[in-house]
Amino acid sequence: MNIHSSKFRTVTFTVLFILAVIICVITYYIANNQNQLFEEDFHEFHYAMQLSNQGGFEEAEEIFLDLIGRKPASPTLEWNTGLNYAMKGDLDTALLHYEEAMKIRPFLRKEPFFMIQFGELLLRNDQLEQAQVYLEETLTLDLPEDYRLVTMSLLEEIESDNNNANEDES
Repeated sequence: MNIHSSKFRTVTFTVLFILAVIICVITYYIANNQNQLFEEDFHEFHYAMQLSNQGGFEEAEEIFLDLIGRKPASPTLEWNTGLNYAMKGDLDTALLHYEEAMKIRPFLRKEPFFMIQFGELLLRNDQLEQAQVYLEETLTLDLPEDYRLVTMSLLEEIESDNNNANEDES
């Protein structure tokens, strides 16, 4: 078959057209599957948040950890998993998840709400020096007034704890 013949061009065009259609169908199928998986994860995440807010910490923990297993580089998952552990009373594990969230997304150090929560977790876990560092760093951010007041209150609590510790040593 001569490459300049119309029959060759027709066959070539037909084969390329069929390949393009097959590729489009496969791409659509894959994208649709991804959308379904994302939607399922989204609903699971919100269900876990709801459970956590209602005191279902154990079940929420299982869902959060399962989601982290499927999406290991998600600072939002790490943050909320840490928050669930904090509300459950497991501050050491909560701090690990907060630290992992910061490792994944260092920009969280510029997120006032995250920094206040992290500082308070450190404070409640008797890591006063670290808590003070993070809370003082929080004050350098552009904070709404209520966030500033909460941060100042936590810093005053650290100061009070430090004063009490110094009095006990005397």
